[in-house]
Amino acid sequence: MGNEIVENPYNLKVEYHFEFEDGENIAFKVEKDILEKKPRHYSSKRYKWEELEFHQCEQCPLSSSEYPYCPAAISITDIIEYFSKKASFSNCKCTVRMPDKTISGEKPIQDVLYSLIGVRMATSACPFLSRFRPLARFHEPFSTPFYTMQRIMSSYLLEQFFKNKREGTGEFNFSGLKDFYSHINIVNSKMALRLAEAEVMDATPNSIMILSLFGTSVTFFFDDYLEILQKLYE
Repeated sequence: MGNEIVENPYNLKVEYHFEFEDGENIAFKVEKDILEKKPRHYSSKRYKWEELEFHQCEQCPLSSSEYPYCPAAISITDIIEYFSKKASFSNCKCTVRMPDKTISGEKPIQDVLYSLIGVRMATSACPFLSRFRPLARFHEPFSTPFYTMQRIMSSYLLEQFFKNKREGTGEFNFSGLKDFYSHINIVNSKMALRLAEAEVMDATPNSIMILSLFGTSVTFFFDDYLEILQKLYE
């Protein structure tokens, strides 16, 4: 029934095309079934910093016998490889192509990588980041924190609606969302430690830092964002 209403409703297809000031260009893709939970390697090489037990998150339920590599880490390896020598504040032109839209912008590399790394890790088999799959399916590159907060809150309430329908245990006061982001902050901090081992320049670590700062802002400024949004619904 779903495919009759929406063509390929669970297929994610995103391409980030970079053009740099020196004339160099490269593209990175995310193309997969959004419901697929199998880890995907984006590079043929393997690194110590990718190993599951290397700075593994304390709350991670995965076992190295089944998952020798961190699903989130291997989802961004090719990005780390390429941008390992790029400075974070170097500008680039990036065009993001999706089946229903194309978005272009000229931004510092770290601001673009923040968006690309976010959608890659959200579609990995990480048991925590995979909760962002619905947001990844409706990916919005370069969105502001305020816009992203509205999307996160809306998606969370829809998640809780389905949970309540399925189990009768949905909650609609956002306390679970705040708790969830406390775990996400740990995931981001552990990823930063992994990248420190990779000895890359600051573009990719700074992108992870932006993700971490946003996660922290969700915790500290959640009620402020909610108060601003409330006026739109009065």
